[in-house]
Amino acid sequence: MRVYFFFLIIPLLFVSVGCNMNSIPSLKLTCKVGEKEVKFETNINTNSLNGDDGTSTMFYQDNLFEIVFINFDESGKPTRIINYYPTDPGIEIIENGISTTCMCEHNY
Repeated sequence: MRVYFFFLIIPLLFVSVGCNMNSIPSLKLTCKVGEKEVKFETNINTNSLNGDDGTSTMFYQDNLFEIVFINFDESGKPTRIINYYPTDPGIEIIENGISTTCMCEHNY
């Protein structure tokens, strides 16, 4: 019984301690958005994902399966959403109800 407990608790401890899901992840991506290339990078000081095209989207949540950045308008409605899936080589940008999927490369 103690052996099962050990093999169950230890992996959960590593996941909960090793994955700080309350802080913004460090991302540097080069993405093909339409015909142009846009570089995205997280900024810890502003808690946002900034693109070299002038866009900035605030960090919202990281839940092991996706990292979400969202901008809201004054009424609380989302105006821009960026979904980044760590296991997928791209991002999804949803702006004004239109979804665009972009292929990205990591820049370490």
